[in-house]
Amino acid sequence: MKEQLIDMAEQLFLKYGLRSVSIDDICNELHISKKTFYQYFRQKEQLVKALLDRRCDIKENELPKYGVDENMVDVILEHGWKFASKQSVIDRHIAFIYDLKKYYPHLMNDFTDRMNVIDRRNVRAVLIKGQEQGMFRKELNVKMTSFFLTGMTTVMLNAKIEGTTLADKTGFGIDAFLRLVCNETGMKRYEQRKAEKNTL
Repeated sequence: MKEQLIDMAEQLFLKYGLRSVSIDDICNELHISKKTFYQYFRQKEQLVKALLDRRCDIKENELPKYGVDENMVDVILEHGWKFASKQSVIDRHIAFIYDLKKYYPHLMNDFTDRMNVIDRRNVRAVLIKGQEQGMFRKELNVKMTSFFLTGMTTVMLNAKIEGTTLADKTGFGIDAFLRLVCNETGMKRYEQRKAEKNTL
């Protein structure tokens, strides 16, 4: 039942926002009493935290997804291009994100901090693999670079720049990322892939 409560809360919160969805709404959707709800969560905030914790747990247990012989320049580009296409998803969830920042800022901060730790781990894995492949600069300080890149990404995505879309921001971020980490071989691969994409 606990997982069902989190599932239903996530579905409703993402659709309508945190503020608009009450404990009664969640209980009504599941056809349970509030007494049953309180057996698992003392209050709504505890449910929100459980939802965010589960999202972090899922991401934490996922290793970066790429094949053994997959080029790390390609991995970054494919991941970025896929993310850039999610504008409509982000727009649909904007009420949830807004409410989380406004009404539960401490939960938002904790969630962001934990996700950043996971992102830095994943970036480090990609950087090390890229160095091993001869695509990324050998002299890169992997730890410092992973902090810089994840921080840059957070700032860029949160920036309100008039006339820019998620695709614009993502494209800029990918370009800055690869120009920072790639050696000559990696840059040739990057330019080749860009040219291929532009001819499609």
